[in-house]
Amino acid sequence: MGFLARSNQSKIFTHNLEDHLISKEVFMNLLKETAIESIKRLPEGCTVEDIMYRIDLVAQVFEGLKDAEAGRLITTEEILERVDQWAG
Repeated sequence: MGFLARSNQSKIFTHNLEDHLISKEVFMNLLKETAIESIKRLPEGCTVEDIMYRIDLVAQVFEGLKDAEAGRLITTEEILERVDQWAG
């Protein structure tokens, strides 16, 4: 599994910690374990909505990591341009 980092040019890229792709089964198990650990860290009085938010957040982060490792990246400048277009 890789991780995200920023270069001096504000471009997002990944550093692959393994030299091979992980299988879908391994990926899903890692996603599940991460979601469970994240849910365990919620306070005792948490709501169902809090739990669902955590599950969705973890899934989105993992999808972003997969996109980054597949080379589907955009620069910070491109993100800011898109935000300006949406807001304008």
